[in-house]
Amino acid sequence: MAYPNLVMFDVDETLIDHEKSARLALEAVINNIEEFSGICYSELMEIWARDFQKYWKDVIFGKTTIEENRINRFESTLKELGSSEPEATALKAAEIYGHVYDSSISAIPGSHDFIMMIRELEIPVALITNNLVENQKMKLEKSGFSNMYDFMITSEETGLFKPDGEMFNKALERFGVSPEQALMIGNSFAEDVVGAFNAGVKAAWFNRSRFKPLQSDVEYLEIHDFQPVEITLNTVISWF
Repeated sequence: MAYPNLVMFDVDETLIDHEKSARLALEAVINNIEEFSGICYSELMEIWARDFQKYWKDVIFGKTTIEENRINRFESTLKELGSSEPEATALKAAEIYGHVYDSSISAIPGSHDFIMMIRELEIPVALITNNLVENQKMKLEKSGFSNMYDFMITSEETGLFKPDGEMFNKALERFGVSPEQALMIGNSFAEDVVGAFNAGVKAAWFNRSRFKPLQSDVEYLEIHDFQPVEITLNTVISWF
């Protein structure tokens, strides 16, 4: 059986359960801050996530910190909800959110075993993430991935964002691997699947939430879970 010579992974919502931590953190905000007591989680998440990309790029380019980003987003959310003291309440909300999020970081079920099986095949593992170096290292350490990858490429270091194919090219160059010999696994169709396609790399869409696929001419493999690990791995590498 042929194998890829490099497997690349996204981080959040592919290896690390960001959604779970974000949900627990927002629920803690709702339960502990009166201004949010009349709103349900889904409503708060919709407002909270609306301008994520706009705020996040300021973090990546060093215009603000992650903590300041959370304060700004909560302040914007509180103003939309008609809060009389959005600044002070946003500070408290950001502190609660950060504490709960960081303390609840964990791996996607089966992801450890999946990567371990790849490494047992002596295939290098690279991570490609639209995030900050230290923030991702912290999450990877807390979720048990510190020694389970060979190289990480971030938007902070490169100034690039998936789906820019150059993010993937940097990993290919690092390991001297041609695009057709590599595989990308990620949860975002627009960033990971399309980005891999832009670089000529095969992609497996980790569609855990079973979203409907976007209209696209991009070829990809779709998986919904890492478990059972052996079956999923065989499905993925059988593409080569």
